[in-house]
Amino acid sequence: MGPHDHDQYLEIHDHRGAIQRYLLTKGPVILGRGTDAQVRLDGADVSRHHAEMEVDELRRWTIRDLKSRHGVIVNGERIACDEMDKHWQLVEPGDEVQIGTYRMVLMVSTPAVEQAMGQELSYFNVDMQEKGDENTKLTTMEGAGQGAIQPAQLQAIGLTGLRLVQTKSAVKRLRYLFEFVTSGVIGGQVAMAMRVSKVELTRPPQMLMPPMLAKSWPLKRRPHVSRRTVRAVLARGEAVLAGGIPGAPKGVELSVAPDVPSAVIAAPLRSSEDSLDLLYVVVPPELGTTDCLAVISLAARQFEIAEAAKRLAHL
Repeated sequence: MGPHDHDQYLEIHDHRGAIQRYLLTKGPVILGRGTDAQVRLDGADVSRHHAEMEVDELRRWTIRDLKSRHGVIVNGERIACDEMDKHWQLVEPGDEVQIGTYRMVLMVSTPAVEQAMGQELSYFNVDMQEKGDENTKLTTMEGAGQGAIQPAQLQAIGLTGLRLVQTKSAVKRLRYLFEFVTSGVIGGQVAMAMRVSKVELTRPPQMLMPPMLAKSWPLKRRPHVSRRTVRAVLARGEAVLAGGIPGAPKGVELSVAPDVPSAVIAAPLRSSEDSLDLLYVVVPPELGTTDCLAVISLAARQFEIAEAAKRLAHL
């Protein structure tokens, strides 16, 4: 695999909620409970050699059922298992594979994207107190009261929620959420999703997919991640608005992104025992309001509901 290729891996979820990863480098890869399986899945409903994955010269992964008792399910549909044992099913990034009680998602890491956007994206080295953000405060829905959601926004949230529930691919669901928060209805400039460790607080966040930049975002500007904002979401477990203080001193540009006046709204997407997935949205300073916080918080909640529904469907 060349230096510019993205790493692909299986994110493996068991029935207890534990998450493991298996880096996919070359095939074949056997999945099953046998001691010789590359991906060990321990369960009574898993065959010794349950399934096999293979990769072609274009780095596309496929999977086939090795005549298992309980079958292999990809995006909610059981794949065929013919007598000739030659039925291969394409598995694309974001596709979900179900074997027994195990749910696996094909993921793509994006080191090239993080490197291109600068170290600030990969590491929490932006401290608001060190970047002239002394006047920036953190706000939650509980502390700010009920935000107002416009009818057009409410309709868009409803349609997005329906789209999320109907979408089988995890990556596509996240992309739809990005499209929503960076649309003209919401006005976000940058959308990012990251996984943050609850155990190793100094560990860099893992970007779940490349950021989405709106046309309004200044060209060649690098999105930054505010350590303070992310840690606030970790501590409080709810959506947080950073910036957008009413009545700020004249001439003070509230910003959590160096060189770009802006505010940030970060909201939890999924929580496990050792990590938190969160949505991180950069908005213009004039949208750093509790109204915008309410809209993005509700959209993130719609995403949580869709993810929970997909997990329940696999039980």
